[in-house]
Amino acid sequence: MTAQERRYEIVVQARVDGRWFRDYEDVEIVALAAGRTAIVVTLRDQAALHGFLTQVRDLALPLLLVRELTPGPDPGRNEP
Repeated sequence: MTAQERRYEIVVQARVDGRWFRDYEDVEIVALAAGRTAIVVTLRDQAALHGFLTQVRDLALPLLLVRELTPGPDPGRNEP
């Protein structure tokens, strides 16, 4: 993972076929309870995240959650 890449968890209210996201190299599909699916993906930047979410929308997957799993820099911390 490069410095700009971030890992995200995206939860949808649907069962997801991993083939739907085969264009992405680092995708993990996890079946959850109650017909939900977690999609964990590493994306290079915000534009890639928006593109991924557009694909989720185009597949008509009801979006429940998007969260970054990789912490970004702390804006309150002074970096040398």
